[in-house]
Amino acid sequence: MSEKVVIIGGGLTGLSAAWELEKQHVPYTLIEVKGRLGGSIISERRDGFVFDGGPMTFEPSGDWSFLEELGLSDALFETGDFRRSVKAFKDGTQTLTDALASKLTDTVMLRMAVTSLGYVGGQFAVCFENGLALTAGALIVAAPALTAERMFRTLQPDIALRLFDWRYETVARITALLGWASTSEVYNFKFDIRSLAFFDGTDSRWRMPSAHALTQVGIPFEPAAGPPTREQAAVMFGKPIDKIARVDYWPTEHLVGRDSAEHTEDMRAIESLMPEGVALVGSDYLTGETFVPMLAERVATGLSAAQKVAKWLGV
Repeated sequence: MSEKVVIIGGGLTGLSAAWELEKQHVPYTLIEVKGRLGGSIISERRDGFVFDGGPMTFEPSGDWSFLEELGLSDALFETGDFRRSVKAFKDGTQTLTDALASKLTDTVMLRMAVTSLGYVGGQFAVCFENGLALTAGALIVAAPALTAERMFRTLQPDIALRLFDWRYETVARITALLGWASTSEVYNFKFDIRSLAFFDGTDSRWRMPSAHALTQVGIPFEPAAGPPTREQAAVMFGKPIDKIARVDYWPTEHLVGRDSAEHTEDMRAIESLMPEGVALVGSDYLTGETFVPMLAERVATGLSAAQKVAKWLGV
């Protein structure tokens, strides 16, 4: 079976790439190892609250003009964070990935793990853990470095070597409900800031009933020690809380050193080694990024990757 473009990874970047190919009428197959699309972006509505298990807020940098095309012109709100200008989706960040997924009409394969990439008869080969394989005219790899490294071992070993030493900070995202309605009080918590990867909060009516506030904190932990329990997470808060609403664990939450000169050098080398017709994209491969999720930039890299491979295919 031969596909024009195979996209590996159904998170925000992979979905954006598929959407761009859809608009250009380029056939594609989108492959995702999980049983759902969206990657680390997941939202839940419960008891009048909207919770995010992944990124909750983001800085409004970059080009957001794509929201209108997705029917999301009025989907954002200001969180009320007095420290900086940040926004969130009224119905959760999954609003964005769901909107992208709704635009796709070509093949989507869930629960499919890619083990390796290669060449067969002038085409790219995509090999799966279950023994199946696809061929493609072009590839977009929108997977974390942890898994992309393995895929590139046969396609381009020097890229795999560059990715091999990349390491992650494993983070538990703890979402808690607070019994007061002041955003400023969310940020005046007396928890030990040195123990946190990040913290965000809001008291907006878009996310909860009145007389409440909502906070999400990121707690790094060593995988060998295991993630914190709900009880341990509750102890980390310096004031009484109503309840721990969600605990989500992300083993590849944050690439260590992503804002370093070494990472920029690695990416330049990887780009020079990349075979024609192949794009490697995703949050791991952005340079100069802070911990705050830059969603627009991730969408932009997916769109750009699709345009690049479509041009290479002569579309």
